[in-house]
Amino acid sequence: MMEPFKRAEEEAGLEAVPNTMRQTAITRLVQADVNFPTVQRVSDHKNLAMVAK
Repeated sequence: MMEPFKRAEEEAGLEAVPNTMRQTAITRLVQADVNFPTVQRVSDHKNLAMVAK
């Protein structure tokens, strides 16, 4: 998985790590008013407190 990610990162001229992208995706779900239980399930967080951070 890292090779395609690195290639896309270079082509886009970005410096990112998968975890940053994951956190951004989770943030955008919350900002889009997706309910917390769904965000928890999608993000694989163990509890709702982690989603709420």
